Amino acid sequence: MAAEVTFDGAFPELFSEYVEYKRNLGYVYPKSRIYLVKCLSRFLAGRAADERVLTRDAAEAFTGPRDGEPSGPAAGRRGTARQFALFLRWKGTDAWVLPEHSGPRQPSSFAPRIISAEEMARVIACADARPASRCGPQAQPVYAMLVRLPWCCGLRTGEALSLRVGDVDLADAVITVRKAKHNRARLVPMSGSLAAHARRYAVAVGLVPEDPGSWFFPSPRGGGYNPGSATAHIQGLMLEAGVTTASGRAPRTHDLRRSYAVASLAKMQADGWTFTRRCPCWQPTWGTRTSSRRSTTCASTRLPGRPSSRPWRAPTRVPSRTRWREMAATRPFADMLAQFLIVYLPVTRACSRHTVSAYRDAFTLFLEFMDQRQATPPDKVCFADFTTSNVTAFLGWLHTDRQSSAATANQRLAALKSFFRYVQAEAPEQIAQARQVLGVRAARAPNQVSATCPWERSRCYWNTPHVVDFATWRC
Repeated sequence: MAAEVTFDGAFPELFSEYVEYKRNLGYVYPKSRIYLVKCLSRFLAGRAADERVLTRDAAEAFTGPRDGEPSGPAAGRRGTARQFALFLRWKGTDAWVLPEHSGPRQPSSFAPRIISAEEMARVIACADARPASRCGPQAQPVYAMLVRLPWCCGLRTGEALSLRVGDVDLADAVITVRKAKHNRARLVPMSGSLAAHARRYAVAVGLVPEDPGSWFFPSPRGGGYNPGSATAHIQGLMLEAGVTTASGRAPRTHDLRRSYAVASLAKMQADGWTFTRRCPCWQPTWGTRTSSRRSTTCASTRLPGRPSSRPWRAPTRVPSRTRWREMAATRPFADMLAQFLIVYLPVTRACSRHTVSAYRDAFTLFLEFMDQRQATPPDKVCFADFTTSNVTAFLGWLHTDRQSSAATANQRLAALKSFFRYVQAEAPEQIAQARQVLGVRAARAPNQVSATCPWERSRCYWNTPHVVDFATWRC
């Protein structure tokens, strides 16, 4: 559990709530980010009080450049002020939001060092042949196993060092990474050779399966390894194997993770896996260099091996349901829905919590409908299930089974349409699927007929003289 943060500047309760809100969204929020939030709180404490908390003058004064300051700290202050202003608007407080990309873009000439399989084989051979360290006999098998995880599984150095014995299932060859980037967890499968080496490593180090909370990489002095010393040791193995950059230095340990991705894509291409056909959302950016980080990485990485013998062609027939599921797998429905409900509505659009709750209820009902009528559990629902027939049947299910009015059904349909308008902009490969939902017409609600008096009663009423009491008359 993250430690509670105490603010000594202006609006301490508000800033504490902001940090808790960010952590609930899945952001780790390290000490460096907490420091910037505290700087903003102290900065507002030195200014005149304002009911808007963060005005335009205050935001521009806080994010403005300072004498002799590099571009990095100023960019950090701009991001902190912008996110805090979006949080204030989400709470209903008027605040000035700093425009996106308001500062100068930081130039970067970084190019990753992609390590080949032959070079990595030399690094692993150096790790296996290194003699026992004077610090402890466990150091040699630890680093021999540690250097394999980024190359074979794509793990970050910090993720590998934070593993516990219970996180590595040697029987099923699965690694559970907990609290990774953005405080998320994931399952990472191991190959047969890596799982066999992991079993030999567990015997050599003396890991006890009955103690799942112990470190998978135990330090000779107790506890876990320091990431800095582990990084220096791995870079020493690279230098020993002759794997260097153009300047003669050792590559970064994170380049092992990038090399794992490139090697995996090269293997897929060698097996006849056509990248542009299976991932059509990346086709326009493949081979071009744009400002997007994803596009730049794809463009600067050239896959070795023979070109594919099956180039991508536009489909000439309507894809089947299986084909739709393969296309939907490029951007999972669950991830897009979570991004829509957790980030887009409350933060980007600054919608109230009641609006977010109403949209969430609409999707909850649709998942219940798919489970009852279509025999599709909630964890199996994908974009391919949002067809015109399914949405129309869903509206009918609301009328018959839940006794909902036409206005209520139209509100549920409006939530689905709003989500697929968001999907069209974020995942262009789902435009064809979104048109099926956007093409469903809302039901026409019947006009409410007001109760009227019969003509005989009204005529008797108007023919009867009435005494007007001006004391109780209202204009």
